[in-house]
Amino acid sequence: MKGSKKSGGCTKGVASLMSLVTARQPQHPLRLAGSRSRPLTLNSFFLFALLVLAVSTRADDALISGTVGYRAFTASGKLFAQSQTEFHCRVTLPLATNWNIKIDPSSPNEGSCYEVGNAPEGVFRFKRTNLDRLSELLAKEKHRTNLVASVGNGLITPTGIPPSEPQFSAGPIWFAYASSYYFLTNGENRIRPLWPTPIKIFVSGEYQLQFTSARSQTAPDLITTAAFMSPGSYPEGGALPTVVPATIPLKKYPAPYDAGFTNGLYECIGELRQAGGSFFPSGFRLRQFRPKPEGKVPSEIVLAAEWTGAVTSLTVEKSASEYKPQLPEGSKIMNDYRFSGSELSNLQYSSSNQVWTTSAQGTERLGRIDSS
Repeated sequence: MKGSKKSGGCTKGVASLMSLVTARQPQHPLRLAGSRSRPLTLNSFFLFALLVLAVSTRADDALISGTVGYRAFTASGKLFAQSQTEFHCRVTLPLATNWNIKIDPSSPNEGSCYEVGNAPEGVFRFKRTNLDRLSELLAKEKHRTNLVASVGNGLITPTGIPPSEPQFSAGPIWFAYASSYYFLTNGENRIRPLWPTPIKIFVSGEYQLQFTSARSQTAPDLITTAAFMSPGSYPEGGALPTVVPATIPLKKYPAPYDAGFTNGLYECIGELRQAGGSFFPSGFRLRQFRPKPEGKVPSEIVLAAEWTGAVTSLTVEKSASEYKPQLPEGSKIMNDYRFSGSELSNLQYSSSNQVWTTSAQGTERLGRIDSS
């Protein structure tokens, strides 16, 4: 097992980053000071060479462990929820062509264990049930017939980005440590929200945020600061449609926020750490903003939520054979969104297998449903 080295620091442009909050630029790409800004299409020879290296060799993985603190606020600025969890992120070097993220519950007695990883067929997430808590719940609420004694539930999406869920926000961790390859192959114009979003809206891809970033001069593949611009609308809350529509119905924010505003800011924190020839931030912060009640200008926004990460360990090991979560024994409830273009919004089924369903097997299941 090989350790890591420290090298340089993240951008010092935090003041410049915050200045974006006071600027109204909904129609134009944002430029962030404090780091060298990269064009939205990353065509430099250096990055292209790294991309070729990434897809032609698979020798090592970086293993990044740390903590993530989460805080959520009301519209009036009052703290109403907070937690701290441990995470473990495995990425292939040098550009995170494959990745896996594990998030532990904030304490042994609450929540479930969460794991998400990628594969050519999509993003695979498994949330393991806390069986002791489930047994207590089943004993106390015998009248609830919808409670199923499963060992956990799985989720498959074709998004390339992990969905963030309440208590398990994989999005900020992925953005900080495992997103390089995604942006090299998809560009940096728009992105699904990194904070919790209704899964059917997240999968559809119809609702995305304008996104611009600045990169490290030391490590051109590393995003040091980023701004996320709201399009001035948002998916309506309430009951979600049973079928993912071709266009998600969006509701406009009240003026002046209907023209767009800064919906989120990301920054890496502290020194850069090096492992296996790649650089990783020692920490990160992602802030989500919402319009200020009765605000008069788009720059009047309030903090809605904040994720702050810190690395405690960075090592290098030989690459794993697979990055999808390993499924445990027992009954599991699975939701497969790889077929959301069909008449079903998702394919749901129960499984006792310890192997994920392939696209071909899912298509076969779908065919049996359509013919019934």
